[in-house]
Amino acid sequence: MNRTVLTSFAILCLLSTVFLSGLAFEIQSVKAASETIYIRADGSIDPPTAPISTVDNVTYTFTDNIHDEIVVERDNIVVDGLGYTLHGTGFSWPCKGIDLTGRSNVTIKNVEIKMFWYGIYLYESSNNTISGNNITTNQEYGISLYASFNNSISNNNIKNNGYQGVDIFASSFNVVFRNNITMNNFGVGLSLSSFNIVSGNNIDKNIYYGIELSDSSNEIVSENNIKNNDHGIGVFGASFNIISNNIIGDNNRGIGLYYSSNSNNVSRNNIKNNGAGLCIAKSSDNVIYHNSFFNNTLQAKISEAGYANIWDNGYPSGGNYWSDYTGVDLYSGPYQNETGYDWIGDSPYVIDQNNIDRYPLMHPFVPEMEEIRIAYRNLLLKYDELQEQIDLLNSTCKKLQESISNLISTFNSTRDNLQGQINSLNQTCISLNQSIINLQGQLDLVNGTFIASISNLQEQQKALSNQVNTIQNTLYVFAALIVFLIVAIVYVAIRKPKTETKTEKETEAQ
Repeated sequence: MNRTVLTSFAILCLLSTVFLSGLAFEIQSVKAASETIYIRADGSIDPPTAPISTVDNVTYTFTDNIHDEIVVERDNIVVDGLGYTLHGTGFSWPCKGIDLTGRSNVTIKNVEIKMFWYGIYLYESSNNTISGNNITTNQEYGISLYASFNNSISNNNIKNNGYQGVDIFASSFNVVFRNNITMNNFGVGLSLSSFNIVSGNNIDKNIYYGIELSDSSNEIVSENNIKNNDHGIGVFGASFNIISNNIIGDNNRGIGLYYSSNSNNVSRNNIKNNGAGLCIAKSSDNVIYHNSFFNNTLQAKISEAGYANIWDNGYPSGGNYWSDYTGVDLYSGPYQNETGYDWIGDSPYVIDQNNIDRYPLMHPFVPEMEEIRIAYRNLLLKYDELQEQIDLLNSTCKKLQESISNLISTFNSTRDNLQGQINSLNQTCISLNQSIINLQGQLDLVNGTFIASISNLQEQQKALSNQVNTIQNTLYVFAALIVFLIVAIVYVAIRKPKTETKTEKETEAQ
């Protein structure tokens, strides 16, 4: 027992010696901070002996490693570390590696910054660029933004910082892009902020949260590779944020929406091999779709019942892919009762009674395949529309055929009735014709009789006319005779006296 204790004590002493020797070496290699370095508003460097040079008061370059804080008081400049190290003590607050308070349009690049309370600090700063830096082992924050806007943090290695790799507080419209953020307590933290973008980063092996959103809104977290953290993404009292197109794997919990984190959009994420894929506590109205849940120990967890969230984007867009879904795909349509598959499960995926994916995807979500799937579904819809039109046309044709059949039957019946009537009319016409013939015969007979009678009358008239003429002629002759007789008598009467007178005269003469 004593031998074991002595051995352990000896090992402990050896380790302590090694640690103290290393610490002594580290302390010896780092000069004690003598004074703060300033890049003044007029472009000068204070003190002028600082290992920073400039020829144009625009680009400031390191000429050696620096063991002091740098305060930038000038806008519109570039600070290029050229790979040198800015090294602090890291034990006092609030020492800052580079202080950009109130600055605008400053670029910090190619600097290794370590052992400060803040690696780079921005307060009420805007339009600055922090790119290509190695920011490690700072006491609390790698990069901290407070009340700052429109800043860009890109292509930095932000590692092993004591609290947060990137801290964004009460700030908006900043971009954290393509950084390697690893082995911090928290990778990226956004608090009381809005309209920031965290995209394209590798966020790995952070002790607590890869990305934390707290009391923030309208943030975009996209296309990050978030692995091996306790929480991949933790959301606390934050609403109207977009979490999309991230790879979230091998975390204790993939995504957590907690305590009134409402109306967030969680879509197109690859959530795999986590202890719990997506956890929700006291949050509702979040829209969760087109995510692929692969082999998580617990795909989705709802801590308390009664909070309803939306787990699909309607039909035909669909919901999420669940690797443990056991449904089949035989049908299609909003009610999954139409002919033809559509890569959507025929039965829903149930998390609890208020959280149901109505249209679980049969395959992991891939944007290119989504276009094909939607195109296929649109073809099915078009086919269904055409089939409905064909069915309608067939129904219309059937009704037309029935109508035509009824019309033909009515026509035939009417024709038969008309034919009967025509036959009856024909018979009547025949009878009328016979009657007409009979009447014509009688008429002919009457006409003959009438003609004969007229002929007789004409002959009688002619005879009477002849008789009248004869009588007239006789009368004319008789009248002429009478006239002649009268004339003769008159003449004689007249002639006789004259004769008598002459005789008397002749007598007297004698």
